[in-house]
Amino acid sequence: MFKQLEKYKQGQYTLNINESHSKKCNAPKNGRGVYLVYDKNDLIYISSSGRVTNNEPEPKIRVADGGGLWGRLTGGKLPNGKRIHKRLESDNINSVLIKWFLTYDDINFKDRPEDVRDILKTEYVKLKGELPVWNREKK
Repeated sequence: MFKQLEKYKQGQYTLNINESHSKKCNAPKNGRGVYLVYDKNDLIYISSSGRVTNNEPEPKIRVADGGGLWGRLTGGKLPNGKRIHKRLESDNINSVLIKWFLTYDDINFKDRPEDVRDILKTEYVKLKGELPVWNREKK
């Protein structure tokens, strides 16, 4: 769906409801980028890690929850304030596929994660008419 993501270093993993997210996640702890969450073949969430603050020239590497994209995935809350396992349980989802993409690094790419995330959301809305289900909720 998102051809523009093919240029980035990427990875993916499946997270089952009864598995430790910190043991399954293979995203880098010093990475900045976007990630997509799929329930079967349906994209249900688009998000990012690496925010630009105070007009700084590059996105910060997340230090909370263990660092970088890994910390955002394993410790970050979803829009409704729930962690991913609680959300899987409440939505009766047994497993999800999580794909991550490094959009900002010190060598190849300087694409701000928040900008890439917003582009993906806009493209998704153009195709489907609304945001992915988990993106429709507010914190």
